[in-house]
Amino acid sequence: MLIVGFGKLARMVTSVNKDVETFYVYNRTKEKVVEAKKKNRNIHIVTPDQFSSFQHIFLALPPDGLITFFQQYGAFFQENSLFFHTATGLTKEEVETYLPGHRVIPLKYAGHALQAMRENNGNTFVIPPGYEKERQIIEHWLGSAFSVVTGTEEEVLVANQVAVEETMKLVAQVTERLDERKIPKSIQEAALSHIPAGVIHAHLAGEHGAFAKKILEQWQKEKCDET
Repeated sequence: MLIVGFGKLARMVTSVNKDVETFYVYNRTKEKVVEAKKKNRNIHIVTPDQFSSFQHIFLALPPDGLITFFQQYGAFFQENSLFFHTATGLTKEEVETYLPGHRVIPLKYAGHALQAMRENNGNTFVIPPGYEKERQIIEHWLGSAFSVVTGTEEEVLVANQVAVEETMKLVAQVTERLDERKIPKSIQEAALSHIPAGVIHAHLAGEHGAFAKKILEQWQKEKCDET
């Protein structure tokens, strides 16, 4: 597997994935990869003249970078190569216009790459139905730190957008309330850096403490009363 691009997503995968012996990475600016290689000896830098050696490619580029890359290097790859496409801003059909003669598989990340690195937990990639063979390939490469589930590109886009929007509202509301109570910034930052993520994890696992349970029950009651 060749990783093309070395932004947050690619750095997270190479950091969290402990099952791969060698990560083959190409990035337009080599300095980022050289720096990462100092901490992770499993990273191997690839140059364009080596692209034809890879049939499976993990595309970790933003939309504009992806288009530029294909225009410059698309012809360097073997015919019928398999490209796992992760950019949420482009659909499979849009990417295929730049990659004639190759297979494009949507593979979208449901989560936050930097948070995954902090937790050392890869979280979830989503692949559409009908790609069982390709799913097995990417599951094997991603390793035990990740899960790969079935879903659509649109579902991942909506889930990520709603989660970011509502979380930003939450942060703004909490900050405003703490400012009103004149809570020092150091204490605000300590609370915000741990409590929201901790409450969410506890909610997903059904492990709320007594205080959180009381708040949830009150909110659910108020919601029922409104209806």
